[in-house]
Amino acid sequence: MRQERNTPAGCCQPRPCKSLRGRNEGAGRFKCRQLLNAYVLRRQGEQWKVEASHENIASLGSFGLFGEVTWVSLRSGRPGFTVRHGGTWQGQSISYLSVFGLADRSMHDLTKGVPVFSTSGNCGSDSPSCWSVEGKWQFEQRQGASYDDLVLRFSGYAKSSAEEAPEKSSREGKTLRGMARYKFDGSQYVLIEGENIVPEI
Repeated sequence: MRQERNTPAGCCQPRPCKSLRGRNEGAGRFKCRQLLNAYVLRRQGEQWKVEASHENIASLGSFGLFGEVTWVSLRSGRPGFTVRHGGTWQGQSISYLSVFGLADRSMHDLTKGVPVFSTSGNCGSDSPSCWSVEGKWQFEQRQGASYDDLVLRFSGYAKSSAEEAPEKSSREGKTLRGMARYKFDGSQYVLIEGENIVPEI
């Protein structure tokens, strides 16, 4: 992407991962997250100069990886980026969305990882229940706020059968819909409307 002169730019990169006990303690597994570094660059003449560096601002992902990085506008004139991260354990998958502001002097994860996708993976006849829920996210303007609202709109399904039902019996299913709105309170994004219906694993 082309940057004009004297316009700040940003980049981020992973660092060697560290082992942390996973969210699912019962699994008895360890996952290796990535440490995230971010650098803000400013163009001076024909060169780029490092204006700010932020070391180890977050520990994200699993098995030494995190997912897609997307450049966003948190508000007009306030650039930032998001990182999608998560993992798969015993067939179940989950993804989180973290948000960072490039202009923040003390750069940190503004959402602390909002869940945006989850699936049980197996929806075969041998599974008594299954689900898949995904949230489509976008920033929506809030007048006078430091950063725009983060809004997620969810869709998905959940299926289950009675515990004593025959193995081959059909399961009852329902369509899932929902919305969650997060407002920036000056330090982080907090839920102010709706509900995040993405199941944790």
